[in-house]
Amino acid sequence: MKKKTSGNNDIYKSIYEKILSGEYPAGYHLVEMDLAAEYHVSRTPVRLAIERLVAEGLAKHVPHKGAVVRRMTRTDILNMFAVREVTEGLAARLASQHVTEEDRIALNGIMQEMDQALESQDLHAYYSVCGKVHSYIFDLAQNEFLRDIIQNIYAITSRYHVAVLRLPGRPSGSKEEHHLVVEAVLSGDGDLAERTMKEHVRHCGDFYRDEQNQLLFRSLAQLEW
Repeated sequence: MKKKTSGNNDIYKSIYEKILSGEYPAGYHLVEMDLAAEYHVSRTPVRLAIERLVAEGLAKHVPHKGAVVRRMTRTDILNMFAVREVTEGLAARLASQHVTEEDRIALNGIMQEMDQALESQDLHAYYSVCGKVHSYIFDLAQNEFLRDIIQNIYAITSRYHVAVLRLPGRPSGSKEEHHLVVEAVLSGDGDLAERTMKEHVRHCGDFYRDEQNQLLFRSLAQLEW
């Protein structure tokens, strides 16, 4: 028997993670009654979790059907990358002003993890470490409002990141960009950190602008072109 999930936030996190992992794919119908039975709870906490997912853009209400996992269009993704470029650039600038020796050691350690993941050709592990790099920088910016905005958008676009990493040459290019971002943040140069992060995010968005990649994203990421 499935263990009962306790707390509204636990239910939200579980559904959230299943959406990001693809277990609940784009278009998946989030039926309150079914989810309540799955988590052994009443429909109220499930309803609250779904409303939160709708507010964050991971799900949407469809007339006469209820809530479904949102299917992104290329325009949606590009608009989000435009916001990410500005906000993550600012986060990198702010982070560069708060670097301590402990942060330097921690970030260098994460970058070693990244190199090892790529050497082992484990894209999912590599993607996970990329997320750790970004999250560390967001936290280092020491601005909770900015971090919340970024993490919400980052979570939505993260469903498609692994698809980008499957493109020829992208993993090695991604690694180089992340190293440059971390070096810029650790340098303490706010202008350089912001510019380098913006270039990295813009480069990620470029893969969605390229018409030649449409078949890949449709098949791997369920992205409407």
